[in-house]
Amino acid sequence: MLSNAQNARAVPWAVMSMDSIRSRLGLTDQQAARVEPILQQANGRRMDAIFDSKAAGTSWKTMRDLLSEMKAITAETDSQLRPILSPDQMEAYLVMQEEMRDKIRAEFTARRGMQ
Repeated sequence: MLSNAQNARAVPWAVMSMDSIRSRLGLTDQQAARVEPILQQANGRRMDAIFDSKAAGTSWKTMRDLLSEMKAITAETDSQLRPILSPDQMEAYLVMQEEMRDKIRAEFTARRGMQ
């Protein structure tokens, strides 16, 4: 699995630093120790899915499959985080996810405009 730094270089918008997550969510040391491996695993799975889909081409089916896999990874990750985070922290995490999706959409739109 790629490290956070390798993931960040591969797809800059895909990884938020653990320090940033810890700060924004106000994680305790114990929470951070439990959250970090969950997020690392999810990010690794997302990177694998992205690179696999690039290798498979850009058909509508490939893109739908990628979107479906991303949604499944997100749902699984959220279910693993819910027992660790307080309701307020979980809400803040969901906001962070939406902000990241907005960044991804903006970058995708900008790249499509360059073609």
